[in-house]
Amino acid sequence: MREHPTPQGSVGFAVRLALVVFGAALVVAVAESAVAGRIWPDHSPGAVAILLAGAGISVPVAMLLGGVRLVRRHEQALRAAMTDDATGLGSGSAFRADLPHAVSRAIREGMPLTVGLVDLSGMHQVLTEEGRRSAELLLGSAGGSLRRLSRRDKAVEAYRVGAETFALILYGTSMDDGFTVADAVTRRVSEHAAPLVATVGLSTLDSYRCPDADTLLIAADAALEHARTLGGSRVIGALADGTGTQWVTPPDRTVPTKDF
Repeated sequence: MREHPTPQGSVGFAVRLALVVFGAALVVAVAESAVAGRIWPDHSPGAVAILLAGAGISVPVAMLLGGVRLVRRHEQALRAAMTDDATGLGSGSAFRADLPHAVSRAIREGMPLTVGLVDLSGMHQVLTEEGRRSAELLLGSAGGSLRRLSRRDKAVEAYRVGAETFALILYGTSMDDGFTVADAVTRRVSEHAAPLVATVGLSTLDSYRCPDADTLLIAADAALEHARTLGGSRVIGALADGTGTQWVTPPDRTVPTKDF
């Protein structure tokens, strides 16, 4: 999952820092005037200067440390929102933030880009027969498989975008190579999270069929839904051209054509 800047937190911290510096400068000016006897002439200038100097150090430092803590808490909250607690994968918010950037980068660099949507089926059966705890453990195992795949292959970013739905951003990956990754996903889920099975819908960035993030995601979702109607536990790609969809499968499989 890519790191995202936190401009609001940075700007807020800069404003607080400027106020602290201004306050410190004002306190120093008052202290100098007190020492010179220009203000509070009936009191000891030295004592006044000591008190003001102490305030000039402690107040700005306290404010500065408080501002740092606020900024850190803000950034920690943003990072937490970008991570799914149950699986350790990127969250739906992270996916929605990352996908447009990935598309822009692919277009700018002239590189292929494929998006995958992964649906886990069998969760209802596990909940009914074995209970919520077993279902959570299996969900964590499925997420762990995707996480390990993402860590091993730097071109793969994995996210949990729904209760039983995951998303993949495959950088520099064509549709054919996307099938290889998706097949690995279905195999890993079957091995590590049985009886859950994975169904995957793919779409690839294309200047004519899928020129932006929205149409890319719509095509991947259409492929996933089509795979479900055919029984699930399979991988299907979609090439959308605005009038219908050409379904694409690995070389050793065939599926019927179906429009949106």
